[in-house]
Amino acid sequence: MCCLFGILDYKNRLSLRQKTRLLTELAVSAEDRGTDATGIAYISRNRLHIYKRPLPAHNMRFVLPGDANIVMGHTRMTTQGNAKFNYIQLQ
Repeated sequence: MCCLFGILDYKNRLSLRQKTRLLTELAVSAEDRGTDATGIAYISRNRLHIYKRPLPAHNMRFVLPGDANIVMGHTRMTTQGNAKFNYIQLQ
């Protein structure tokens, strides 16, 4: 099981603190669907940045740059592979 979540600040009305707080709340709420890994992806300075760790969301500290207006997140429950790794091992 996994869960996707995200925010879209289309008109750039949210402060960085509001975006970080909202993202944290969404990630913690998504823990019901997976606690083995958490990650986010966002675009900053025209580059895709991915931050992921094999931790439950309530143990993550998200740091966003000010120009990140679109953020997608993911929580993961291990159903295949080792829980220490945040990827699927193919056979």
